[in-house]
Amino acid sequence: MAGGKFRFAIDRGGTFTDVYSECPNGEVKVMKLLSVDPAYPDAPREGIRRILEQVYKTLFVTNYQYFKNI
Repeated sequence: MAGGKFRFAIDRGGTFTDVYSECPNGEVKVMKLLSVDPAYPDAPREGIRRILEQVYKTLFVTNYQYFKNI
C-alpha cells in the first residue's frame, strides 16, 4: 500500500470484534478480541493499538482513564 497509511476495517459483534488492517508496508494483519473484556474498555481501539504495536515493534502506553475524558 503506497502512501504510508494504515487502513482499518472493524466488525464488532456480540462476542468477538475483528480488526482487519492493511499496513503501510503491504502487510495484512487481523486481530480477534472479545467484544467485552475487563482488560480493556473498547475492543476496536484495543485491536488497533495491538496492531500498531506489532508493526512498529514498540509498546504504546495506554491511559484508559485519559480516553474516558475525551
